[in-house]
Amino acid sequence: MTSPRKLVMILCITLSVANTCAAPDVGEVSHTCGEQVDPLSDYQGLVEKVSRDLIDRTPTRAFNYYNEENNGEVTSYGHAICRNGISGDQCTSCLHALNVFRIKYCGFVFASQVTLKDCHMRIDEVDFKWGTAEPII
Repeated sequence: MTSPRKLVMILCITLSVANTCAAPDVGEVSHTCGEQVDPLSDYQGLVEKVSRDLIDRTPTRAFNYYNEENNGEVTSYGHAICRNGISGDQCTSCLHALNVFRIKYCGFVFASQVTLKDCHMRIDEVDFKWGTAEPII
């Protein structure tokens, strides 16, 4: 016969693993796309570098990460957050799904903002980190 304490421990471990392995909620909440588009622009390369960096680093930076990339002429700014209570792997998965969504619906725009239920990403030409600039989207 299994003791109640052992059953509680088994239940806690099972629930803990289930939460870690569960997929993030990638249901769309909102998206906004800027109007400026140039798929051949050097700026588009910066946008892609910013998005990759946000996906890679947000899960290890307390689920709230700002970055910027500069090519000597222009700068692209980014910010990503994941909902507290999800795992780092879930955050990464959510941001990957978000980035696919961003590319599908916004294409090669210079500014975009996408919010899914478990994560959010914004990329812009305007430095919005300190709240001093109005977004262009």
